[in-house]
Amino acid sequence: MVTRTIAFLFMCTLGASSVWALESSNVPGTANEAAGPANVHQPSLADPTKSPSVSAPVSPVTGKAPTDVAADAPKGTIHNPYTGQADKIAAGKLAFQGNSCNGCHGGGGGGGICPSIKNDTWVYGSDDDTLFRLITLGSAGLQGMGYQRIGMENVVAPMPPFGSIIKSDDELFKIMAFIRSLYSGGASRINW
Repeated sequence: MVTRTIAFLFMCTLGASSVWALESSNVPGTANEAAGPANVHQPSLADPTKSPSVSAPVSPVTGKAPTDVAADAPKGTIHNPYTGQADKIAAGKLAFQGNSCNGCHGGGGGGGICPSIKNDTWVYGSDDDTLFRLITLGSAGLQGMGYQRIGMENVVAPMPPFGSIIKSDDELFKIMAFIRSLYSGGASRINW
């Protein structure tokens, strides 16, 4: 735990651009590579049958701060309206990098001091509502709402709350669309 904390503090001290430079050389998904279309497992508007949550209504984009959206929305009701949209994925990639998400999760999403966001292991769950709240509230905030870990990774630093850093639900939904585009696990595990 001490090693993870020291690594996290070291990365925060370096700043996002230094961390990005350390980890981005020859890594897929870096700033010089186009986001491209969603992968074969990614549900999309072009083929919504790939998503088991196709019948779930998507959330309206309000422009509100993610903290306000998370506070106002009943649990289980937040669904990303941008999943699978190439333009939103590209914008989400820029926001992912701009908010230093890559500093902990890696430029290509393969993990670092925090879990991979590409594989089948979702520490608190993989649905849109849980992911939105995790990014907004952080690990401690999510646990404070009664969420418990259902998965485990080898390297798991706590997720800090980004709800006051990410400007709006629009920006967070784009980041989530990018995260979903990186998924390389089994199609049967998709629930978004």
